[in-house]
Amino acid sequence: MLASCGNQVPPQQQQVAASAALQCGKDTDCKGDRICNSGQCVSPSTPLAASASPEPVPAAEPNPSSDPVPVCKSGDGRTKVPVWQPSVDDSGNLSSDPPQKDGQIVYIQLYQDVSKTTCNDKELNSFSRPENPKEIMEGGLAVNIRGNTQFANGICYFSGYYMNEDVMGMHQGWIETFYGAVDKKEIVMSGKYCLSKSIE
Repeated sequence: MLASCGNQVPPQQQQVAASAALQCGKDTDCKGDRICNSGQCVSPSTPLAASASPEPVPAAEPNPSSDPVPVCKSGDGRTKVPVWQPSVDDSGNLSSDPPQKDGQIVYIQLYQDVSKTTCNDKELNSFSRPENPKEIMEGGLAVNIRGNTQFANGICYFSGYYMNEDVMGMHQGWIETFYGAVDKKEIVMSGKYCLSKSIE
């Protein structure tokens, strides 16, 4: 009796309908700077076919000087966003302490060889700020970052706006802090923020 039902949708059409439900309808449905192109979220400079690849998609090296968020001026009433641009050594150790305040928006730009990190917006990447680089067991700060990753020329870039969150507890002398990516469009469109200094 089921075979004679005229309203049954062929399996091929069911598959098309299912995939269509997962596609975007407008640019704001996509994360970060990506745009909606023919129902799929893609980078403005990345071909549609490349965006479907599970591997990191090579992109141009980030150009932070083009950021539309202005630098704070004297007497500026907007919320100041600290800019943190540390270097990272081969062991994942950071050259400076990050701005650390629960709920604070921070602009971060750092990069590392892609072989030493996971260049994926969904993965948590950890870096270290040891109290004594020669004696790791003395503890320090573990900096966890997720999102705003870009891959170019064998390098993974973490570049963009993040919100800092406290992580409770201490493990063998190490404390932790977390930075989760924030959509750049939200920061720009709110008009509430300015940068503490120019981005290099």
